[in-house]
Amino acid sequence: MKQKKAGLWQRLALLLLLELVFFYLVQLIVPSCNVLVEKVDNRYVGYVNDREGYRKITFSDEGKGRVHSDLYHIDEAVEIDIPKETASASVPVTVLNLEKLHPYTYQGMYDVVIHNSIPKQVGIFLALNICLALVLLFAKKKSYTLAQFATCFYYRSKKQKPWTKKQWTLLGIILLISFVVAPGVDLPSITRMMSQFASGGDIYQIQNLREIEVHFFEFNSYPYNPVMLLLYAIPNLLSFGFAPIYLQTASLWLPAVILKVCNALMMREMVLSLEGYMLDCGMLETASKTKFWQVFLTPLVFYVAIVYIQLDALPMYLLGEGLLQLLRENGSKKNQAIGSVLAALGCFCKMQNLMMAPACLLVYFVLIWQRRGELVNAVLFLGTLVLGIANVYVINPSIGIFLSQNKQSDRIWFSVFQYVQGVYLYITLFALILLFSLAALHLKSTVSRSELLFGALLLNAAIVLLFSATILATPSVYILTFPAFVYLLLREDDALRRLLLWGFSALILADVVLMRIGDITSAVSYFGHVGFFTQLEQSMAGTEEGIKITSSLMTIAKTSMVLYTILFYGELKTLFGKKAEEAIN
Repeated sequence: MKQKKAGLWQRLALLLLLELVFFYLVQLIVPSCNVLVEKVDNRYVGYVNDREGYRKITFSDEGKGRVHSDLYHIDEAVEIDIPKETASASVPVTVLNLEKLHPYTYQGMYDVVIHNSIPKQVGIFLALNICLALVLLFAKKKSYTLAQFATCFYYRSKKQKPWTKKQWTLLGIILLISFVVAPGVDLPSITRMMSQFASGGDIYQIQNLREIEVHFFEFNSYPYNPVMLLLYAIPNLLSFGFAPIYLQTASLWLPAVILKVCNALMMREMVLSLEGYMLDCGMLETASKTKFWQVFLTPLVFYVAIVYIQLDALPMYLLGEGLLQLLRENGSKKNQAIGSVLAALGCFCKMQNLMMAPACLLVYFVLIWQRRGELVNAVLFLGTLVLGIANVYVINPSIGIFLSQNKQSDRIWFSVFQYVQGVYLYITLFALILLFSLAALHLKSTVSRSELLFGALLLNAAIVLLFSATILATPSVYILTFPAFVYLLLREDDALRRLLLWGFSALILADVVLMRIGDITSAVSYFGHVGFFTQLEQSMAGTEEGIKITSSLMTIAKTSMVLYTILFYGELKTLFGKKAEEAIN
């Protein structure tokens, strides 16, 4: 009886979660029109995105104005009452106080959400629920249980033991200790943008107006794709930062804890899934608690994902787990299909993550070469990827407009070698194409599924680090290398070499932890002080000595990235080379 009740509650919780995902997904597919309103010369002025740039709206003293946008198919008379934070039109209107959500960057600004797309949103919401109902009916007919569905998102070997309270407690203690270093500078903007989205606002429309079109910011608060926004915003609801509650603190403790827990759970799952897979395919003999914690605490990834709090733990998990499900031995068609969807979502959580798609396509090419039946999974992968791109650039083009104007995306063109006047070699593209081609040429038609999996993970990690070594990279992408570190450290039996492989990864963070961006002494900010390295950077800014120090730290970091690129590529060669030796013998 108790088991039946527990199962019922699990199903209800999952249903509620799915409805929540559908509700916010609909807003990303068919957004309402958002108007940025601010006070200029004692009069309220609004801005709305349009097909080319934006339109300016001047409100009368009575708060009346007309919102017209061809992009959002709207021509609506609106009356606003900013002091009361209300507005009216022929359709429902919501007013969000952006200063309460972003107290330091959006002072005196409001997001007026005109809900002009309700019929379309309701239609898509119902369509999603009809699809869900059909899936549930099909699952019931095939006797496909919730437990079987859950196996599409994790992997366990019979040789692994379930976690005890002691291990969960240790994980909690580690997360608490991680606050010894204050969370990174991106945390406020990330969490507040999520709260704005949870409140019903379209962060892409408002960011495009505030940070690109009107005020020309150099860096943007949330330059990520909708997949990452949607899947992190759901747990961030527990921070109660959304309107009308607006519960935010100066240090953002609650969102910080929530995001740390989310990232830690995905990292834990990645280690345990890959460990289980390696045990079952004979790459490991026994599971080791010591190795688990050493892998989990890999300096490069732990600092960026848990201490600094970046969100790339999500694409890391989606891509790693997706490929694992696709390539698991004796896996069901459902596991492979869902794995293909997960991998595609992982490749499109951020625009730069598309650099990992070629390795995934290479995996599908080999699978199709070996067995034509794998074509269905390849179509699922490509279909999901194309739908994601279409949503950003066709279905909801305001996202694509914003992302395409993000100045950070131009960095790939900065590293160049000039042959002659007007002819350049783009170093980043050259290096990535060379690395991918060299790796691909090691493949044989006899390659096993396990070798394909770890070969793809090693190749993607090498691509990420080489990409980062040739541009002005952001620390978040380093998290994507975690599956390769898991493979490397779990496979290494020599304790000394494992320690060196583990410890040297910290060198990649040289220009992060010893500078303002990720100052390792930033905990003093809890007491109103400024970190040592932040002070040092500020005092030496623009000086010759400061440039030398900054450049030296960057050189150490870039050298270390190339070091691990070579290391991952070498492991890939060894992995495929073993198969060739076995075939000869």
